[in-house]
Amino acid sequence: MSTGSAQDESFRAAKHAENSLKYMEDYLHKKLLTDVVLIA
Repeated sequence: MSTGSAQDESFRAAKHAENSLKYMEDYLHKKLLTDVVLIA
């Protein structure tokens, strides 16, 4: 196993949070949303 670098230790996806919240909002309006835990 390699020691890794800062580049290996973080992952960033453009607009991931916005897209995830949009999906959750859609599920909420369709009454498909149950339990959601957001971890920041």
